[in-house]
Amino acid sequence: MNNIRDIPSEIWIIVDKNIFEYIRPSFGFGSVCRNLIYRIESGDIHGCIPHPVVYEILLLLMIEEIIRSGYAPKGISSVRFLKNNPETITQEIFELKM
Repeated sequence: MNNIRDIPSEIWIIVDKNIFEYIRPSFGFGSVCRNLIYRIESGDIHGCIPHPVVYEILLLLMIEEIIRSGYAPKGISSVRFLKNNPETITQEIFELKM
């Protein structure tokens, strides 16, 4: 199996952080990643996201929110900012909008 599209139905897969990261248009794999997520959501294939991957995704989302909110610049500086200013992670900044 050389392509993510070739994953047979009813199979269990482990979903890596890269699927969520590469879904962005800038990576060029967005449609393939969205299709994989759709197949999992629809029950065609079964996906498992290990706890460490969930934590990586949450960190990625926190970094993006820190940058978007203007608290830190893009790149490694944003990670350094989070490490040096953990109090920045508050309910107000990372409030889920439903």
